[in-house]
Amino acid sequence: MRSGKLRDRANIQQDTSNDDTPTPTWTGTPLVANWPCDILPIGGDESYRGRQLEAKVDYVATGRFVDGVTAEMRLYVTAGQQKAKTLNIEQAHEKRDNRNRPILELYCTELTT
Repeated sequence: MRSGKLRDRANIQQDTSNDDTPTPTWTGTPLVANWPCDILPIGGDESYRGRQLEAKVDYVATGRFVDGVTAEMRLYVTAGQQKAKTLNIEQAHEKRDNRNRPILELYCTELTT
């Protein structure tokens, strides 16, 4: 994966709340700060929830491999076209690029209200 293709930067955040706290806290030190990646929107959907229309957008973030990323984490985009968006990681996959180097592919969703 060439550096010129990684146009976005994101913090990979993990829940830093206590085990007995039901709501997650994302204010701690990120697992990775300013992770170089490429974030592409791949689809979207709208649905009614009560009397409100709720939009859901799906993204794929691809970048260099980082060990320990799970579906309980999220991305906060710090630079690029999707700047200031918070994306919940739904799936994390390790893949190989054309030079057989490991890359990380994250399938994410953003719920906008």
